[in-house]
Amino acid sequence: MNLINPYLFRSKNIILKFGRHLYQKNVRSDISLGYEPMQFNNKYDIFRIALKPLNAKVNFCQKNSKRCWKCGSSIMNHSLFCEKCNCIQEPDKNSNYFDLLDVNSSFDVRNDELSRNYRKLQSVLHPDKFGNKSEEEKIISEEYSSLINKAYNTLQNPLNRSLYMLKLKGLSIEEGNTDLDKEFLMEMMERNEALEEATMPEKIVELDADNKKCIGSLVAELSAAFEKKDFNSAIKIVSKLKYFTSIDSKIKELKQRKGISG
Repeated sequence: MNLINPYLFRSKNIILKFGRHLYQKNVRSDISLGYEPMQFNNKYDIFRIALKPLNAKVNFCQKNSKRCWKCGSSIMNHSLFCEKCNCIQEPDKNSNYFDLLDVNSSFDVRNDELSRNYRKLQSVLHPDKFGNKSEEEKIISEEYSSLINKAYNTLQNPLNRSLYMLKLKGLSIEEGNTDLDKEFLMEMMERNEALEEATMPEKIVELDADNKKCIGSLVAELSAAFEKKDFNSAIKIVSKLKYFTSIDSKIKELKQRKGISG
């Protein structure tokens, strides 16, 4: 590399111009080159340090951008529509349900925020909005709307949300392999028997209230486990929650058959 005359750097403007020249010459032509290999003496090492963030910023933009499938313009991965041709874009395959609905990736999701973001998305992505669009746009709209529905139904339910969060970590709960103690399994059997024997509305309401209380306690335990990133405990709690959620579904069906409100 040619030596650089240090007298060139007496002026701040010359430094800035030289920095822009290096950026245009090296970063735009080959981002992988960067500025790390460039040799300066200690006094002017500031160039190597100051210009590295530019390289990082360009790399970041490239990794988080894509091309519009219709007009080819560069857009961000999470963009719903192309800014140039206003065409709907396909869902970002790297986005999870939390990203799609723009909520924190946490077990303690705020239901009001979740519902609000869901409605906003469906107001612009629902297939009814694309009746006069091309077939490609209609297909993308249907795919996007379906995905948003699935994401919303997953995240609004504590059991489904916890299972999904474990899935994101590469963890799953296999049936019959949860290591639940015999006392708990016996308790679940007794609760199911009590529900089958319940005939009076008062008893059904009582069982419902008790079951909901147990679900609330388990949800609180799950919140603490995910906060601590204690996934082994989370798996055990989710396994228990599945049993109580199953009973909850049975109670709802029974109340509907009996005409019990609330």
